[in-house]
Amino acid sequence: MHIAMVIDRLDVGGAERVALTLSESFLDQGHDISFITIDNIKTIDIDPRIALYSLSFEDRFNRYHYNQKKMSTLLDSIQQESTSFDFILVHLYKASRVMQHYTKVPCFHIMHSTQSKSALKEKTGFKRHLAKRKIQNVYNGLNIISVSKGVETDLLNIMKVKPKSSHVIYNPFPIQKIKYKAQETFILPFDDDYIIYVGRLVKEKRVDYLLEAFQKSNITEQLLILGDGGEKESLMILAKELNIQNHVTFLGAVSNPYKYIKRAKFLVLSSHHEGFGNVLVEALLLQTPVASTNCPSGPKEILEHYTLDALVEDNFDNDALAEKLQQWSINALPVKEHSMNIFSDRVITQQYIELYKTINKAIS
Repeated sequence: MHIAMVIDRLDVGGAERVALTLSESFLDQGHDISFITIDNIKTIDIDPRIALYSLSFEDRFNRYHYNQKKMSTLLDSIQQESTSFDFILVHLYKASRVMQHYTKVPCFHIMHSTQSKSALKEKTGFKRHLAKRKIQNVYNGLNIISVSKGVETDLLNIMKVKPKSSHVIYNPFPIQKIKYKAQETFILPFDDDYIIYVGRLVKEKRVDYLLEAFQKSNITEQLLILGDGGEKESLMILAKELNIQNHVTFLGAVSNPYKYIKRAKFLVLSSHHEGFGNVLVEALLLQTPVASTNCPSGPKEILEHYTLDALVEDNFDNDALAEKLQQWSINALPVKEHSMNIFSDRVITQQYIELYKTINKAIS
C-alpha cells in the first residue's frame, strides 16, 4: 500500500510523534509512506526511509482556498512520481482544513486532543460559539479517527461535530524500540529512589499541582521532572517557595526519557486534560507503575489495562494526589508484562488498514 501522512509541521509534539511512529511501522510492514507538512517547518529528525514533502503554506488572500488547490496539485504530483495513494491520514487542525475538500483518495482525519479543552479553552459566550462553529465547519462530513473514546465523545456530544464516520484507534507504540532505549545507562545528581514526571511544562499539565502535592506528601523519594516549556521558571520558583528545591530536579528535555522512566519507582501524570496520555503507556510498557489524574480523555481508558486504583480524582486540591503519592511510595501495584500489548504499533497500524478496507468496500 501507498499511505500519505499530512500534518501541520514536523515539530516536537505528541501528534508528530504519533504520525512518525505510524509511518515507521507501516514501512516496517512493507508499505510505502509519503509524508507532507503544511508549513515548511522541520525541527526533528525522521526516518530516512520516509519520503518528505512540504506544501509550504502561503499566507495570502483567500489563503485556504488557494492552498487547497495547491495541495491537490502536490498530491497529484507525488502519485505520478510513484504510485497512487490507498489512503491518507490527516493530523491536526490546519492540515484538516487544507484537506477537508480533498476527495480523490479516502482520507481519515485524526483527532489527537479533547477539542472542548484545546479549542474552546477559556472562551465564553459568542467567542465560544464561534470557536465551536469553526471546528464543526472543518470536521463535519469527514471520516474521523479519535485517539481515545473520550476524545470521540467530546467531539460528538460537546462539540456537536457530525462526521461522515467516527472510529477510535489508540496511539501506536514501538514496544521493542522503547525497551531497547530504556537499557541505556545514565547518571543523576542524587542517589535516592525517585518518582518521575515527563512532559511539557505548560499550564494544562498542572505540574504546579504535582509540586504542591509532592510537598504535602512528605515522601522520601526525589521528584525528577523531564521536559521544558513556558512554565519552567515559575515552577522552579514554586519549588523554592515550597522549600522542596533540594528534593526536585528539573532535568529539562531529553532525547531518551525511557531510561529514566524504566528506573523510576513510579511515574506521575498530573494533567488537567489529555487527548490520550502517551507517557502512561510508555511507562507501563517498561513495567513502571503510574499514578494519574482522572482527567479527560485518555488516562482512564489506558489504566483499565493496569489498575483503576492508579487514578486520582482531578479536584486539584492537592490532598487526593498527595495521598496517592504516599500510597504508591509504599506499595505501587506492579505492572503485568504483556498487559499493554494492545498498544503495539503493529496492532494499531493493522487497525488502520482494516478500517480503510472496510470503508473502501462500503464505497465500492
